[in-house]
Amino acid sequence: MRKFAECMRKNGVEKFPDPGSSGGIQIDGSITEDADFKPAEEKCRAQMPKAPGKKDLDG
Repeated sequence: MRKFAECMRKNGVEKFPDPGSSGGIQIDGSITEDADFKPAEEKCRAQMPKAPGKKDLDG
């Protein structure tokens, strides 16, 4: 998740937080309203860790 957060910030979502001690990321609505959020999310999708037993978002 740290790589995903770093990628989001590099792609314009400067206020995107690092993961907490549990490894999860909590974001509020102001971050998702950032005009760069959706494009950054698309670019950073590959950095998202895959959940055990789950397929990635692309298949």
